[in-house]
Amino acid sequence: TQSGSSSGRIHENRIDAAGLWASGILVSSANRTHVVRVDGNWIRGGSAYGSIDLRQGSLAGSGSGSLTAYVVDNVVTPLHAVGDAQGIRADAYFGSLVLQAFNNSVTGAYSGVNVFGGTGATLGGRIANNLLAGNILNLAYSNSGGGSVANDHNLLYDGTGGQAAYELEF
Repeated sequence: TQSGSSSGRIHENRIDAAGLWASGILVSSANRTHVVRVDGNWIRGGSAYGSIDLRQGSLAGSGSGSLTAYVVDNVVTPLHAVGDAQGIRADAYFGSLVLQAFNNSVTGAYSGVNVFGGTGATLGGRIANNLLAGNILNLAYSNSGGGSVANDHNLLYDGTGGQAAYELEF
């Protein structure tokens, strides 16, 4: 078992995530305390897991780590076609995940912001002041654990060319 904590910043990158299983930016935490700021990036693509992919724990694990992520002022767009980007994805399988997602623009992705909390996890944070346009799912939220994520002042616009955009209330 590893212990300790870390903090970091991923900023001002231009990333093309072209592979089927690609993530543009991946932050993965387990039994540690991590604080990360992801800001000012432009990510194109990121199909299966997320253009900005934040994970606390794993499906096969257990523990008590925590991930606090500040995702601010990023742009996510498809690489080739609508739906080939995942947008901002935050998954917590155990421990705690706090997502602060502000002032991001996600357009033409499969999902704008997608948050998942498993039964062994606690979620917290706020999703606010984001532009989510032309995504198949603008906001998606599923929480089997504890806590909640606030959702306010986001601009949601459907521009998917006839496909419905689904917004789930937090």
